[in-house]
Amino acid sequence: MLEEHIMRISGKIHLNFYKRLFSIIKEREGSLTAMEVFAVEVIHALGNPTISEFADFLGISRPGASYKVASLIQKGYVTKEASEDDKREFRLTLTEKYYNYIGLYEDGLREYVAKVEENFTKRQLESFEKVLSHVEEEIDAYQEAQKP
Repeated sequence: MLEEHIMRISGKIHLNFYKRLFSIIKEREGSLTAMEVFAVEVIHALGNPTISEFADFLGISRPGASYKVASLIQKGYVTKEASEDDKREFRLTLTEKYYNYIGLYEDGLREYVAKVEENFTKRQLESFEKVLSHVEEEIDAYQEAQKP
């Protein structure tokens, strides 16, 4: 039962985001393909990865990752910046153009959170937040254990 609720909630949040995203992107030069949307989402979630980290996470070749990144750079969603640790290495950085799109997702989430906050007591919200925090820790531990 819990799994079904989480899957439905996650699906509804993603569908709302995609609906908002596709309503403004349309098919025009410089717009993102569906795979590019996923690629920038991965870059965002990884927090300024190197191309190697991006490729490793997705399980794709570095040339394949470089090709995807080059397209995102050309379209203005990503830049490469020299790493502070190793100047030979570049970190992928998302641009303002990307953040204009991700704002749609975050705005949608804020709307959901506002609805939850107005329909539950402070005590219920505190309990819910504790549960979510624990779930997040469990997901992090699971993902860490899955690393090769």
